[in-house]
Amino acid sequence: MKLSLAAAIGLIALSTIEAVKVNPIPAPVTLQWGKSGPVKFDNNFRIVGPKNAILSKAISRTTKLIKKERWTPATWEEPIPVFKPFPTLSKRADEDEVEDEVEDKVVANTNGGGRVVRTINVEVANLNAELQAGVDETYTLDISSNGKGTIKAKTVWGALHGLTTLEQIVISDGRRGLHIEQPVKIADGPKFAHRGVMLDTARNFYPVKDILRQIDGLAWSKLNVFHWHITDNQS
Repeated sequence: MKLSLAAAIGLIALSTIEAVKVNPIPAPVTLQWGKSGPVKFDNNFRIVGPKNAILSKAISRTTKLIKKERWTPATWEEPIPVFKPFPTLSKRADEDEVEDEVEDKVVANTNGGGRVVRTINVEVANLNAELQAGVDETYTLDISSNGKGTIKAKTVWGALHGLTTLEQIVISDGRRGLHIEQPVKIADGPKFAHRGVMLDTARNFYPVKDILRQIDGLAWSKLNVFHWHITDNQS
């Protein structure tokens, strides 16, 4: 009884871990998840890049956000995990005992077998390109099974998108730690050069915190133009 129950719960737990539950938005041009298992992030991981005021501030924001939020996806990508049946009173004691054993195995699995990311290196070919129509915003993000992480871009603006993607795929491991669910290779770039939103505060009142939240949302969606309608004759 216990053996079959443990096996069932173990398979469920491992299948849940192996399934990728989160993908970056918008969908990258190319996205390749590995299959070797989770890659753990050191709690004191660093992001290192060339000297540039905009890039340095972005690196600081990304590092703080990942370490602070430690977020867990609220829903799953396909395939949807299969959960065990709701327990009956007669089986509860046996299942509690088995779950303790499974939990230890699951935690060991999520540790990634010693694969730990301690540094993400950001490489930018041109640090002086201005944010104008037609600027190159492409980037690649590669986190390998051995814990090596790199973001490469031709301009600072592409590197910013790479950092945003990193924020989206590093999640909580459920034990106060961080990991990505599988090694990953991403190559991405915008489909349209102009990607913007207009916010009309001339005719509509928005608290400052809501405006800032809107800007954060634009960044997470990798938009590049914020059209702020602040004043007109009516206001």
